[in-house]
Amino acid sequence: MATYSFNTTNAEIAFKNALRVTSLTPELSKTAALVTTSVLIDGWTPRQVAWQMFDVTKDTTSVALAAYQFYTGATPTAAGLDWLVNSPANFTDLNDGYYRRFSLENRYINFSANLGLAGEGRDFFAANYKNMTFAKAVEKAYDVIIGFQYASNAGIEPGDAINDIISRETYFKDYAAQRMPIYDPDLAAKAAMVGYIMAEAIKAEVGLYARSIENFYLDMSDGTAEHRVNLIAVYGPDSRIDDLGWG
Repeated sequence: MATYSFNTTNAEIAFKNALRVTSLTPELSKTAALVTTSVLIDGWTPRQVAWQMFDVTKDTTSVALAAYQFYTGATPTAAGLDWLVNSPANFTDLNDGYYRRFSLENRYINFSANLGLAGEGRDFFAANYKNMTFAKAVEKAYDVIIGFQYASNAGIEPGDAINDIISRETYFKDYAAQRMPIYDPDLAAKAAMVGYIMAEAIKAEVGLYARSIENFYLDMSDGTAEHRVNLIAVYGPDSRIDDLGWG
C-alpha cells in the first residue's frame, strides 16, 4: 500500500509537478505565490492546494489523464505524461501551438479521437462501443466518466444530462465528418462524444474521473504520484487517499 506524503507549502513546486514544466508563466507564478501565502498564513490544507492544481491543469495534464484512463484503463507512465503534456521533442503536446488553438472542450474531443480511433485505445473502443446505438454509448460513457450516483450527489439529474448529450448527436456527427473523415463516422462521432463528456466533467469538477484526478494531483504535490495505474482503483473516491489531505 502506498505511503502518501504531501509537499504543499510551496505551491510553485506543486504546480510545476502537475503541469510537467520546469518554470511557470508569470500569471501562474503569481497564482502559485498567492496559494503559498494562503497555506502559510491562512492554513490552507493540502486538499485545498490540490483543488488549485486541478484548476490550472484542466486543459493540459487532465486531458491526458482522463483520456488514457478511459481508453487504456491506466494513466500514462511518468515519461509518457511528460511527452504528452510538455516535451521539447513532441511538437504537438498539450502545451504546444497545435492544442493552444483549441477550446477546452475541443482539446478533450481531439485528444479523445486521436487516442480512441488511431492510438492505443482503438481496439478497446471499437470492441466496446462500435456495436451499440449512439444513445447507449452516451449512457455507458457517462456512467464510466462521471457515474450516475456521483452526478446525483452533485445535484445533477443523470437522465436529463444524458438526454441533453444524446440531443447533440448531429453536432458530433458533423464534427466527426469535418475533423475525422478517414475514420468510421459512427465511431468517430462516439469518440467526439466521449471527449465532450470528459470536458464537461472536468469543467464542473464532478464525478469519478474528476475526483480521481484531484486525488492524483494531491499525491503529485511532492512529485511521487503513482503512474501507469488504474486511476479509479488507485485514486478514486473509494481509495485511501480520498480521505487524506484535509488537515
